[in-house]
Amino acid sequence: MLTLKQIAPKYSERMAVIGQTGTGKSTLVKHILPVYKSLCVIDPKRTFEYPDIPIFDNPASIEKSKPIRFIYRPKPSLLDNLSAYDRVLKYCYLKRNIMIFIDDVVGIIPRFNPPPYLKVCYQMGRERNVGVIACFQRPSGVPMVLMTEANTFCVFRLTRKDDIKRVQEYVPTYNPEELPDKYTFFVYNPDTIDYPVKCKLSLTKETGINA
Repeated sequence: MLTLKQIAPKYSERMAVIGQTGTGKSTLVKHILPVYKSLCVIDPKRTFEYPDIPIFDNPASIEKSKPIRFIYRPKPSLLDNLSAYDRVLKYCYLKRNIMIFIDDVVGIIPRFNPPPYLKVCYQMGRERNVGVIACFQRPSGVPMVLMTEANTFCVFRLTRKDDIKRVQEYVPTYNPEELPDKYTFFVYNPDTIDYPVKCKLSLTKETGINA
C-alpha cells in the first residue's frame, strides 16, 4: 500500500506523471498537491482550483504579491506566451523552497524551445529546494530534461509505440500490458526502479490510491 505522501516528491525532486487522456493523471496530482505549503500550479487548461489558493493571470501580479502558494492561469493574451511562463518559473526559482506543477506540459512548452527557466529549475533547482511535477500525455514529445532529470515516474497505460519506447529508455521494466485499466499506474523511484509498485486510483479521502 502506498499513500499519497509516499508518492509525493520532496521539494528538491522531480516527478513525471505520464499517461493518455482520461487515465487519471490530473486526479492523482490534485490529491498530491495539497501537501505542499509552498506551491506554484501552472494551469493553462483551467482545471485546478483550491479554495485557499489564489489565482493570478499574469506574471507581474505574482511578482508584486509574492504569494507562497498560487495558481498561474494565464489570461488569453498570454496563453501561448513562453516569456510569461518563463517569468513565473524564474519567480519560483528565485523564491526557493517551492514545488512547481505544470499541467499538460506538451501543450504549453515546445519540444525544442522550452523556457530557459524550466531547464534551470530542473537542472539547478535541487540546490534551491525547487521541485517540479510535470504531467504529460506524449513522452516522445517533451523536452528531454523532463525525462532525464526525473527522480520518480508515475506511468499510466500508453498505447503509442514511440511513447512506450521513450518511457522504457528510463524505466526498462515498463509494460503497459500489465496495467488492466486506465486508472492503474506504475510508480518508479530510486527504490522501485527494477520492481515498480502498481497502484490504482481509489479516490478515498484517507489515501487517494490503493497499491
